[in-house]
Amino acid sequence: MATYENSLFSGKVNSSHFSSNSRRVIRVLKIPHIGTITQLNNGDIEIQYSDYSRVIVNSTSAKVTHCSFGKMEEFTQNDVIPSDIRKVLAHMPRIIDALKSHS
Repeated sequence: MATYENSLFSGKVNSSHFSSNSRRVIRVLKIPHIGTITQLNNGDIEIQYSDYSRVIVNSTSAKVTHCSFGKMEEFTQNDVIPSDIRKVLAHMPRIIDALKSHS
């Protein structure tokens, strides 16, 4: 069974992507071979990988934002998502299971 480093706290998100003060971190998990997962109180999930790239999944609009090396790309469900981003999104079932098990 996989183990996860779990920490629960509340605080303002320190990220330029999240400009609203109403968005707060509710859970942070470190999942081996994936990265650091941050769950926000609005349901959004941010995954930060060891190369410091990030994927943010918006829970209400099905929008995916990919940030890497100063470049930010946004995708909606109608867009053709590049294969490297699809590989990242393939981790979502494992990430959601981990968040559920630590709620």
